[in-house]
Amino acid sequence: MKIKRLALLLTLTLALLLSLCACNKGEKENGTPSTVESVSAVDSEGKNEESASAVDSEGKNEENSACTPLLYRVEDSDGSVLYLFGTIHLGDDRMVFPDYVMNAYNESDFLCVEADALAFEKDMNLQMEAVKKMLCETGKTIKDYLGEELYNSAVSLLEKKDMYMQAFDYYRPIMWESLLNEALSSDIGLVADNGADMQLLTMATEGGKEIREAEGFIHQYDLLMSAGDEPLVITIDEMIKYKDSYGDEINALYEAWLYGDAEKLAESTAEDYSGLSEDKAAVMKNYMDILVTQRNLAMTDLAEDYLEEGKTGFFAVGAAHIVGEGAMAQLLADRGYTVTIVEQ
Repeated sequence: MKIKRLALLLTLTLALLLSLCACNKGEKENGTPSTVESVSAVDSEGKNEESASAVDSEGKNEENSACTPLLYRVEDSDGSVLYLFGTIHLGDDRMVFPDYVMNAYNESDFLCVEADALAFEKDMNLQMEAVKKMLCETGKTIKDYLGEELYNSAVSLLEKKDMYMQAFDYYRPIMWESLLNEALSSDIGLVADNGADMQLLTMATEGGKEIREAEGFIHQYDLLMSAGDEPLVITIDEMIKYKDSYGDEINALYEAWLYGDAEKLAESTAEDYSGLSEDKAAVMKNYMDILVTQRNLAMTDLAEDYLEEGKTGFFAVGAAHIVGEGAMAQLLADRGYTVTIVEQ
């Protein structure tokens, strides 16, 4: 199974860890958790006055960047425009948005992301609601979900990264998947703070641009857990089984995103259940239908609603929802909208 797809699909790693850290600071002494077609680049005259080039904390700008991610322009028959920007949720200092991305962002009246991580960080009530959803069922620990062998392997991996705490034993596989993703990604120089969605949210927050959520974190938690714990247990097993190649898989996916290689990006995020038993493959197919197919359709419906408003929007969600067969760019084209790739 191609576990690398999860880096694009799951935006929750940062938020999960933030909420858990806040929770674990108040944990009890016994270790129990507290319950608490192409077009040229758009005109640089945007409707907002944010900077036309992204600048990171060290002052690097797009002149030093080879970053050329995919950006789609969607237009309806009345001339309303919506930009589709597939994000990836980890990044490094090469992720500096080029002018054609910044011009589209500045032209837009609002930014839409899957979930507003910055607002989530500030909302302790929302964090605690999410944390409660991740607690094990009464009388159980994570070992009851994973089994002793898989549990020991997961703990060993986290301990090597100095990321294990006993309190984690009281959380369900959804949190462990996120922790393991963080641990396995930690050696490749990609971090959530440099992720595309986090950069966009920071710019929008500081620049006063309207921020909308396509889903929100609680909705995402509910989606991830709607198929039960089994698909997450399968995913954890696969992550540990292929832990030595995990970094290479994520790096390859990141490179495809960074240089706007639609073919490689679609290939990297394609479903592949080889190596799984027939029963496990069926479980994962159902899970991917929930995480990808159904969400793509819901996001496409939302994009149509935005186009009907007559405002220009910048719709930035995981690239797996934008690029490839059955993703938003294709779905909107199939529904009769003019969809083009914005080029430099």
